[in-house]
Amino acid sequence: MSYDKYAYGVARVRSNELTLLSASDLEQLISAPGYKDTLRLLGDKGWQLPAEDEDVSSMLEREMAAVWGLFKESAPDIEELYSLVVYNDFHNLKAALKAALKGERTRLWVEPCINDPETLTDAVFERKYEDLPDYMREAAEKAYDAVVRLSDARQADVILDIAALQTAVDFAKKSDCPMIVELARFFAAASNVRTAVRSARNGKGAEYITQALCPSCNIDNDELVKTVLAGEEELSAFITRAFSEKAAAALNNGLVAFEKWADENMAAIVSGARYSTLTPEPFAAYYIHKELDVKNVRIILSAKNNLLDADTIRARVRTYDA
Repeated sequence: MSYDKYAYGVARVRSNELTLLSASDLEQLISAPGYKDTLRLLGDKGWQLPAEDEDVSSMLEREMAAVWGLFKESAPDIEELYSLVVYNDFHNLKAALKAALKGERTRLWVEPCINDPETLTDAVFERKYEDLPDYMREAAEKAYDAVVRLSDARQADVILDIAALQTAVDFAKKSDCPMIVELARFFAAASNVRTAVRSARNGKGAEYITQALCPSCNIDNDELVKTVLAGEEELSAFITRAFSEKAAAALNNGLVAFEKWADENMAAIVSGARYSTLTPEPFAAYYIHKELDVKNVRIILSAKNNLLDADTIRARVRTYDA
C-alpha cells in the first residue's frame, strides 16, 4: 500500500495534537477547587461545555465525534481506521436490540461510529438483518435468538461483545498497518484477561469461558481456559508468562488497576507514531490519546462530583507520553 497521500492528513492531525491535555493541564484539572471550576478550565482549553440540560457525557462524546469528523475529512481511506470505532457500532446494535425487545425506539447510542444508528435500529426492529453490514448480521441474529428463545440476555451481550472484538481485529488486518493490528489484538487480549479473571472469581465452567473469549488475540485461549479452571493463582502465573508481568501485578490490585494499566499500555503501543509521517499511525495515536483525555476528564469530573481528594484522583488518572 502507498501511504504518500497521508502527508496532508498527518499534518492536520499533528496540528490537533496540540489540543491534547498535557500533564500540567491534568494537574490543573485535578487541583481545581470544585466541579464547576474544573468545567471552566476545560472550557478555557477549548472543550465545548454541556448546556444546562445536558449530561457531561454529551460533551465527552462530542470530543470523540469531532476527532472522527477530522479523520473523515483528512484520511485518504477512512476504512483503514474502522477498527478504532467499530466497538461503538456494536454498542449501538446492542442498544437497538434491547429497544426492539421492549418495543420502544432508542437514542441510547454512542458516537463516533461507522454506521448510522437509525439504520441499525430500523433493521433490528424490522428484523431485516440483511440491511445490516455483513460483519454484524450473524451476531445480531444469534443475539436476538439468545434473548427470545433462550431468555439469556447475558449470552446475547457476550455474542455481540465477541463479535465487536473480532470485527475490530479483522478491520485492523485489512488496514495493513502493524500498529493498528497490534492495538486491536492487544484490546482483545486485555478483554479476554478480564473475562478470565471474572470467570475464575465467579466459578464459571469451561464452556462458558470458551464462548466468552475472542479467538483473535495474543494469548492461547485453550491454555487460558485451563488456568482459569485451575484457580486464580495458576491464572495469575499464566498471565505473567503469556501476556504481561505488569498486567498480572496490576490485577493483584483489582480490575480497576488493570483497566488503568491496559489504557496506558495502549498509549505505549502508539508512542512510536511520532516518528511516522506517511502512514495511518499518527491517526491511531491521536485517537488513542484523545480517548485517554476523555477518560481522564470523566474520572476527574466524577471524582470532583463525589468530593474525592486530589491524591485519590491522581492515582486513577491515566498518564501517557504524547
